[in-house]
Amino acid sequence: MLHNLEHADLNLGLDGGGHNIYLFKFPPETVKEIILGCHLPEAKRQELLAVAREKYPEAKIFQATMNKTEFKLDLEEVETRALAESSASN
Repeated sequence: MLHNLEHADLNLGLDGGGHNIYLFKFPPETVKEIILGCHLPEAKRQELLAVAREKYPEAKIFQATMNKTEFKLDLEEVETRALAESSASN
């Protein structure tokens, strides 16, 4: 999605690299996937999951993990992972 910067909903000013940060509103249904990084602290992960489920209920949420044998990230859907973990503990 490309927008003219003059139509930004908010300009946060300069980041540490001297670039302006512009924010735009968008329809929640345009968010199809959310990927949580492999080094994301657990407290922040839970916070992001709660926001994502509330604001973007249709989006699939994935957790990235480092692959043990190849130089790549593996993505596992969070809901699937939660069900597998709860089944394993029963």
